[in-house]
Amino acid sequence: MTTSTYETSDLGLASLLYAKGIQFHGLKSTDDPWRKLMIFDRPPVELLTEWQSGIIEVNALIYWRASRNLKHFLKVSQRNSE
Repeated sequence: MTTSTYETSDLGLASLLYAKGIQFHGLKSTDDPWRKLMIFDRPPVELLTEWQSGIIEVNALIYWRASRNLKHFLKVSQRNSE
């Protein structure tokens, strides 16, 4: 059975998914209070393969904005859990 969501704690990969327009669903807590999982719709396998092989291309400004937005969500989540 395939799940319709994809979880990662890798900010770089999450920024790529966000920048590529994969629907972001939010954050999920883990046992480690400093670690969160970022939840997305399941991305195409090709996108993950290109990421892992280092050949994916993405607009630098869009990637930077995606990273900044996700960091903001993580900081707000951390503040709310204190």
